[in-house]
Amino acid sequence: MHKCRELAKLPKAPPLSSINFRRQTPGAINHARGNNNKNHRLDTQHPINAFKDHKHLIWAPSSPQSPFTLGAIPMGLLLNPAHPARDTSHNRSPFLWDARQRLVDPAAFDTWRDRVARGADTHTVAPPRLNEPHPSRLAMSLQMHANKRFNTTHRVRMLRRFKTAVSLIAIRGAATTEEGRIVFEEGGDRILQGWTYYLRPDLSLLQTPYPQLIALLRPALRDLWNKATAMETQWAEAALTPQ
Repeated sequence: MHKCRELAKLPKAPPLSSINFRRQTPGAINHARGNNNKNHRLDTQHPINAFKDHKHLIWAPSSPQSPFTLGAIPMGLLLNPAHPARDTSHNRSPFLWDARQRLVDPAAFDTWRDRVARGADTHTVAPPRLNEPHPSRLAMSLQMHANKRFNTTHRVRMLRRFKTAVSLIAIRGAATTEEGRIVFEEGGDRILQGWTYYLRPDLSLLQTPYPQLIALLRPALRDLWNKATAMETQWAEAALTPQ
């Protein structure tokens, strides 16, 4: 079998070393629970408007005993910072805790129409542009909604613990054996790009051992990946089908 010498000389792609959570969220997620004004979204012409059976906020299965609930929402459906609104149920701004310093300029956001236009030459939908991309870092947009009874220390510790578990799974391929040990498999799990993950933790997250947390989180990430990619496939087919 012949080898391509030119390809052999190419430098190897740098392995992913970490997840970049900072400055990856261009809007707020609170409106998904009440504010459905399309004009207040980052992408006012998002294709989900044409799919009435597609939920704006998708959730991974969980039980009442789970230390967290995890969902995901297309970035285009996030509330544009230009349209602030108060969350009357919790008397706080729409920008969830841990999001205030993570918000990016909406101008950096990639609309679905932009992605379709960029991929027109190849008749595909181009991947979303990332904010401050780095070849060895995986981007992940994450917002956390913590119960108001949690103090700042609780929130910081819960978020740090969750991020550590996500990094172990997505970067190092962490999994949990039947004996409760953490093992590392080749290749990590995928993280959705162009979506914002929505974490609702329980205080029990702080006492959940990492093997148990990984065992719960890994299938949750895969479930959200499968649901989101299935939805995006339908959006792409609709966008690329001649009218």
